[in-house]
Amino acid sequence: MTEVTLYVWPSPFLEPHSLAALLLLQLSIPGHFSIEETANPDTSPSGQLPYLRHGAVTVASFAAIAKYISRSKIAGHVDVDAHLDATQRAQCTAWSALVEAQLGDLVAYTFYAIADNYTNFTVPTLSAHMSIPQRYFVPGRLRELHRPRLEAVGLWDVSSFGGDGEGGDGDDEKGVRGVGVGGIAGGGVSGKGGGAKRKKNEGNMKMAFVREKVLETARRPLSLLSALLADRPFIFHDRATTLDILLAAHILLLTSPTLSSLSSQTNPQNLTLPCTPIHALISDSFPTLEAHARRVYDTCFPHGYAAAGLTKGKDEGRVGWNYDGEEGLSGDQDPSPPMA
Repeated sequence: MTEVTLYVWPSPFLEPHSLAALLLLQLSIPGHFSIEETANPDTSPSGQLPYLRHGAVTVASFAAIAKYISRSKIAGHVDVDAHLDATQRAQCTAWSALVEAQLGDLVAYTFYAIADNYTNFTVPTLSAHMSIPQRYFVPGRLRELHRPRLEAVGLWDVSSFGGDGEGGDGDDEKGVRGVGVGGIAGGGVSGKGGGAKRKKNEGNMKMAFVREKVLETARRPLSLLSALLADRPFIFHDRATTLDILLAAHILLLTSPTLSSLSSQTNPQNLTLPCTPIHALISDSFPTLEAHARRVYDTCFPHGYAAAGLTKGKDEGRVGWNYDGEEGLSGDQDPSPPMA
């Protein structure tokens, strides 16, 4: 039987569709697929990850993968949406679009727009799986791909919120540079006495405004999705559907991004996100969404990734991992620490 191979970004995933595709295949065809981590989306026919290969068939995008797998004849195949009626399938499509658009923006904002997160988590996480010269330009390339969308929804101008005070990319010209968690940063406070106090107060007010702008943007879709889930374990009936999986992948990346590590060594630097305003919002105001995401994850991997017996291929010029806890450098990869 021809094996299905899923090509995804390296873990811990920073892109929700790669994680969603992995969760979907684990529910639909457990034991009948392997995963291939790659930091080169140019290998995909669409130029984006994830994508799937099954014999001579190549399928790109999460939606196309879900459609292909639902119609597959692989032994032991389970269609996770088989129990949905026509109305529920239409609802699933509509809600999936909301998740991808609005929660997708929040994920991109968290990893690419917040300066502190991008510098101290995203870049090291991606670079750890890349060879030279990829590690020097791919993270920046990804950031620039997200920038137009985040600018359009008003989430790029607030990139300094919660960061290290360096908005970068000219954000200071728009009045947001230097707004950090602790108050004024990036340039300091000039003057003495009342002038310094006035500037500090202005900085605190600006920080509060930026914080509320981000959280208000996040509350709208989270409120809708929380109401959709209500107090049920899953959105439809008593089992996970494609919509549950897609929603869980986004929430997991907003609350527990390192949970998706394929082994204890895929996050060798034990990195954590420095700034997690949306995680705090979800935990405090939408705990059912966080519990739902973990429930979907545990349904797919009740004993973790390693116990699931997934096999992983090696992509030239990246770190190759196995489940024996061994780490090896592939190709001519430089063993030195990644450059942030």
